Amino acid sequence: MTDDTDERSYYTHLVGIMLQTRGVRFSVAESEQKKEKFSIATIALLSVYLAGWSLTASLFPEIFSSLQARAISLISVVASVSLLVMSLFDFAAGRSVYAEKMLQNAFSITGILREAERELAKAQPNYANISKLAAQYEASVHGVGVNHTSEDYKLWKLQRSSSKNRRHAVGIWVHAKVLRSFSFISAMMFQITILLLIFASTVGVVIFL
Repeated sequence: MTDDTDERSYYTHLVGIMLQTRGVRFSVAESEQKKEKFSIATIALLSVYLAGWSLTASLFPEIFSSLQARAISLISVVASVSLLVMSLFDFAAGRSVYAEKMLQNAFSITGILREAERELAKAQPNYANISKLAAQYEASVHGVGVNHTSEDYKLWKLQRSSSKNRRHAVGIWVHAKVLRSFSFISAMMFQITILLLIFASTVGVVIFL
């Protein structure tokens, strides 16, 4: 009886680990997809910016002074180089591939997890079957070739936290939102900085020169 209890406790704990891994990987996939979409939007915005100013300068050259024209040309060169750098960086980062691997691995873990939960729900679980499922889980996690970070786990765990105290619950929610925003902004810092620099420079040229 003790052995049976020990085995059940062990595999119940393992199921908990599976739940955590699946949850973190779904969260990471969602986060990486958002970063990918933001990066694509940034590249599209800069492309439209370059096309718009080139078209405007070609069709209405008289509306710009020579100083404004030179300044806008310089800003356009910076935007073009930034566009190239962003494209190369996104290709190297491989966010879409990473997100897809995390998502598919989470789906794979879900199937294994459900089978393990059904087996443990029986009065007399077949621990040999659960052991095979545990091996499948390990193979699935290692086979994906990438892993989430400890920061990803901490953020997911914080988001899952709950409290009966309303004030504490609000504090947890705010903390999670701040951490997620900080994580996103730090990852997208280059894109955000370039956008602000380009548009602020353009506004400055149009208004002050």
